Formats: sequence, C-alpha cells, structure tokens
Amino acid sequence: MKPSVIFFGLINPTPEYARCLLENVKHQLLKK
Repeated sequence: MKPSVIFFGLINPTPEYARCLLENVKHQLLKK
C-alpha cells in the first residue's frame, strides 16, 4: 500500500478503508 493512500485514509476514513486496513494488518501479523 502506498503511504499516500494510508495518509488519505487517516484524513477521510471510511468503513471500507478500515476493513481493508484491518485485513492488511492481519496478513502482516500472520506472516511474522
């Protein structure tokens, strides 16, 4: 994910974005 996308999500968070971010975090945790 691009930093700009994350930055935009912080400014204008949407349920869809939050869900997407949550999935990414889960993947990162599962990888480690």
